[in-house]
Amino acid sequence: MFHRNRYLDRNQIKFEFRLLEPELFIVPAGTGSKKNTGTRTSVEGRKWLEEQREVGQIERRAFQEEQTQLLDWIEKAKEQLEVDKAEFLRREHDLLARILNERALLEIEKREFRQQRDADVLRLKYCREEAEHLEQCLNQAENAKVAMENAKKEFERRSSQLTQLREVLSRYENLATRLVRSTQQKITKEY
Repeated sequence: MFHRNRYLDRNQIKFEFRLLEPELFIVPAGTGSKKNTGTRTSVEGRKWLEEQREVGQIERRAFQEEQTQLLDWIEKAKEQLEVDKAEFLRREHDLLARILNERALLEIEKREFRQQRDADVLRLKYCREEAEHLEQCLNQAENAKVAMENAKKEFERRSSQLTQLREVLSRYENLATRLVRSTQQKITKEY
């Protein structure tokens, strides 16, 4: 805003100078003191004009210096912005690389967890099947033991019956033998 005001003042000065310029170089008609007055006015006008030109040149140089400083500041700000942008992009790249690494590690951990879980499930399934098989074997062994005890009891019962039958058979044989002898003796006595 400061530059604009200076620039407007300079334009305003140029405008006023254009309005006054024809009057500065007019020499009034007549002689004597009026001539001196006209010359004096002309000299004063030229001095004022030179001063205004000098002021305009000084203001123009100041404006150009300010423009140069402003351009330098803009250039430095642009360079700093590029540095900040590069730093931001580097940090963003580092962050993205870390995120990708973490995601890859997480995927590896998930895969390992799934593999371990599947292995545990298979092992548990195998253990359950083995336990069921062992339980069946145990039941079969218990059944075989009961059957063996029953067979032993049956064997002992039949063995006892066989012994009793042998005793009965032995008695019948003794009886039959005695009967045969007694019948033979009776037959022999009758003949």
